[in-house]
Amino acid sequence: MTCHRCGGLMLAEQYDDLHDYMRQAESLGWRCVNCGAVAPDGKSISFAFLDATNMKSPDDPHISRVRFDLQDKNHVTQVWGWSDKGKEMELTLKPERAK
Repeated sequence: MTCHRCGGLMLAEQYDDLHDYMRQAESLGWRCVNCGAVAPDGKSISFAFLDATNMKSPDDPHISRVRFDLQDKNHVTQVWGWSDKGKEMELTLKPERAK
């Protein structure tokens, strides 16, 4: 199977749901070996920008990366990176589940 985003190799992976996020003990998923990575502890998922169509130049503003850190079933941190004219910037969001 190939990734719809970058054409890279997709691998099937089993994820253990230790914090009961999805209300099941484990789940199966796919991860691209080129543009997506899952941390060994299973609490962080990262993606990096590969390329794009419709960009006039690589210096055009674009999202360059994102990481999702899963703290517990109510909290996740999102770290978004973007590039504009070669300058890298970062934004961190910390949403939480409404109770």
